[in-house]
Amino acid sequence: MTDQLLIQAFLQGGKTEAINQLLNKYQGYILSICMKYSSDMEDAKDNVQDILIKVYEKINSYNSSAKFSTWLYSIARNHCYDQVSKKKKNVQCDRLKEEYEDLIEEMFDDNEFNQNDKLKSTLKLLSVEELTLLNLKYKEKKSIDDISNLTGLSISCIKMRLSRAKLKARALAA
Repeated sequence: MTDQLLIQAFLQGGKTEAINQLLNKYQGYILSICMKYSSDMEDAKDNVQDILIKVYEKINSYNSSAKFSTWLYSIARNHCYDQVSKKKKNVQCDRLKEEYEDLIEEMFDDNEFNQNDKLKSTLKLLSVEELTLLNLKYKEKKSIDDISNLTGLSISCIKMRLSRAKLKARALAA
């Protein structure tokens, strides 16, 4: 059966074996697309499963005037782009966390902080991200623009997170 007939059989008759046959036919094709965006086979296989679910959920929006493989390619490519983008953000956060863990430890060893137990105990209750942002802004005297460049976060996001971190620190210290 052609792709079009399999899609019609599923959409009009609800024949799940038709959509399963179609998805099985393209599973290798989707995997090859995913491998272009990920060097890890397990990640690529996970992406294939996610894409197959998306195709199943969105098959009713398929326009039969276009080739199914073209439509499928765009779904797979967009999904992989999204995954790469998410992974980059996670890697940046992990890298920042590693870079600033030593700085945070140094912050707690600093005599001025050791003299004020209440401040020290309050700082320990903040998250690594909150501590990092506060440290960059107030101890290292970095500008909001510099912090944005370091973290990859937007300026408005930095301002909001700094504001929340200060409010949280004040509430914890009270």
